[in-house]
Amino acid sequence: MKSVKPTPSKSILQALFLYRDGKLFWKKSGNGRNVGDEAGMLTNKGYRRVKIDGLLHMAHRLVWAYHFDSVPEYIDHIDQNKSNNAIGNLRLASKIENGRNILLRKNNTSGVKGVYWATREQKWAAELSINKRPHRLGYFDDIELAELVVTEARNKYHREFANHGY
Repeated sequence: MKSVKPTPSKSILQALFLYRDGKLFWKKSGNGRNVGDEAGMLTNKGYRRVKIDGLLHMAHRLVWAYHFDSVPEYIDHIDQNKSNNAIGNLRLASKIENGRNILLRKNNTSGVKGVYWATREQKWAAELSINKRPHRLGYFDDIELAELVVTEARNKYHREFANHGY
């Protein structure tokens, strides 16, 4: 079972921080920080983490709680920029929706999200995950058509969480 850190309440967060332009700034000095310093540090994955009372919290979750006094299990960065914690860039998401909003994977060899070269068929294959299951959309002679098909399917099934990898 996953251990959940209690997120401080909206009133505590608003007493500790000033929120401006997607960033949290300390209202009080102490522990090597000064009033007005940006809270937290960037992780090697691009997220910002903030230490409060010895516990590390993800800054985007604190920003959400600062505004709404509750924190859902998943919060999505609309623009995929993990350090952009502007409230307008954050939205509620399920685990599946959050996973849909990702950029092109580094190991992608076609340069097109959801498209790969099918060696046996000697064609471009377009594929999309729908409800946790991969669905082959077809085989195509040219990559542009495969990209068009997977893009339209992603728009239809992933709606506002559709991310085409660029």
